[in-house]
Amino acid sequence: MKIRCFLLACLLGLIHAAHAQTEKGTWALGLNAATGIWPNDPNTISSSTTRSSFRLTPSAGFFPKKNVFIGLGVPVEFGTTQYRFLGQSGEPPQFTSSSVGLSLIARRYFSEGRLKPFVHLEGSYSWNAITSTRDLQVAGLVGRTPATIRANAGVGVSYFVGNRLSVDATATLGVDDVQDAFRSSKLAPFNRFLLLGIGVNWYLSPRSK
Repeated sequence: MKIRCFLLACLLGLIHAAHAQTEKGTWALGLNAATGIWPNDPNTISSSTTRSSFRLTPSAGFFPKKNVFIGLGVPVEFGTTQYRFLGQSGEPPQFTSSSVGLSLIARRYFSEGRLKPFVHLEGSYSWNAITSTRDLQVAGLVGRTPATIRANAGVGVSYFVGNRLSVDATATLGVDDVQDAFRSSKLAPFNRFLLLGIGVNWYLSPRSK
């Protein structure tokens, strides 16, 4: 009987340790990879714009209270923008761009199991550079470095593999240029994007020191 009680206590201790990552005072290091899905942008009746992007975001943060995460990220993004005009011959104009930014991340986790859903909020300030173009008429735009403020919100789920590691999946809706949305008092369709990501987080609990 004593052996059974001892084994049960050990099992409960392991279960608690496996789900203690979101406790107050825990620090987390993360890496998220995501692809951006952008709607078609009809500039005029006779043209359209398509975009694609890939983002990699290392992050670090902590839990100021149980199940609440606050962190900073460094989103690095690569993308292409292609313009298609009706009646145009040859290859359509295309831009290749990159950006790096600084983002503030907030998450609220739910449940106490190994699988934890969460809501995700993120705002970022990014410096963008056009690195190449396939249209000689606009080649002078290469090197242009505008800055933008982005914001996205959505949901996700974390699966806690062990005591210090989780695998995450996220789906967020975002606004590409927050300043433009405020100036125009409306959210243009081509200013929105869907971000689908997968990542990992490494937890540093005070109890493990």
